[in-house]
Amino acid sequence: MPAPTRLFSVISGNGAVLNAETATRATLIWYRDNAAKQSVIDDFCAAYGYQATVSDPARPGQTIPNPQSQQEFFNDQLRKYIREVIRAQRVQTAANSAGASAGAAADGDLP
Repeated sequence: MPAPTRLFSVISGNGAVLNAETATRATLIWYRDNAAKQSVIDDFCAAYGYQATVSDPARPGQTIPNPQSQQEFFNDQLRKYIREVIRAQRVQTAANSAGASAGAAADGDLP
């Protein structure tokens, strides 16, 4: 598959090799180039409030460089988004199932 011509592409990562292990269940974000990857990370950081410096717990009123890198922040935001989508769907599925069961029980003795 050729490299993306747009900023990035989300593709099946099956067959990708990482640390000498071949992925068999993977999704891969493939960036056009390094600048494109950094642009995506910068936009996520801006959208979700990444701060380059944070308060120093040892010295009130002082700041220190954020110990979490932009890449780690980006990964965390992706993980949170995926988790939120899955959780919301599971809650909806459970509510639908409970609603159907409750409705059947309420209607159980009605003609």
